[in-house]
Amino acid sequence: MNDRARPGMHMAAWYSGDLDTSATNALTALTAAADSVLARSGSTGLVASRDMEIAAAYAGGSTLTPVPGLKRVRLSAPTLAQVIAPAVRPLAGVTLAGGFPSPPSDPVLMVLTDHPLPLPAGEALTVLAEAAVDSTIVAALLFVRERFDPIPPGPMYVLRGQQPASGATTPTQNVWSPINIDWDQQLPAGRYAIVWIQYVAAATANNYPQAARLVLADQVLRPGAIAQVAVADTPNRQMQDGVFGLLGTFESFAMPTVEVLNLGSAPTTSAEINLGLIRLTDAQGRPCKCS
Repeated sequence: MNDRARPGMHMAAWYSGDLDTSATNALTALTAAADSVLARSGSTGLVASRDMEIAAAYAGGSTLTPVPGLKRVRLSAPTLAQVIAPAVRPLAGVTLAGGFPSPPSDPVLMVLTDHPLPLPAGEALTVLAEAAVDSTIVAALLFVRERFDPIPPGPMYVLRGQQPASGATTPTQNVWSPINIDWDQQLPAGRYAIVWIQYVAAATANNYPQAARLVLADQVLRPGAIAQVAVADTPNRQMQDGVFGLLGTFESFAMPTVEVLNLGSAPTTSAEINLGLIRLTDAQGRPCKCS
């Protein structure tokens, strides 16, 4: 990574709402969700305009019956293929919240922060999957970055935000879609570092929440989190422990906005966002002496 590498982490997504490959025992390319940073190549590839790294990967699949639906997942890009097309392991197990497929509590990730996979500029990255049974709903989420920034020192505070009662949002199915979030406390003036993110949204009929990511005013990359269906669910522990490094920063006068990815078209209601934050500066831009 060069000195001009942009800070933060970015989440990119691939999906299938109905993967049927059990009869042919073959890998199928998942559809790439249109992205603000990575250009789409056809319907299945995403292309970085600058050199990046794959720092972590998540893949989960389930059916509407309590049967593990996902058999294997593989990443494919020209540079990766010079060695092998790496598999994604472990795979997330089935969670049937109210009978609907959703990511599990403490979702398992393939964490590569110390040994990231290369994603050179101009190369199309695709994700391929094989289902164990028909009609498997699949989501693959990759955490990509241009550089690693360590977590700054200082106490960490958790800020909670919730979708307003009158702010039910019908997302565009399989597309990163904005939702309204009201933060339940006002931050003191200053700049803040984001250490971890939790996104909670109930799974209902034709509303299968998969992920959320933050849109930051002065950062191109959009850090994200895997969806969870209950406030009692645990965010990924490695992210909470700061293994991913600094996810992003923002000024208190320009609070993050939120976009979500749902594999369904029903409204998202009562969504909740929790952010682990460290205050970096005060209102005058002076380093915060909070410890």
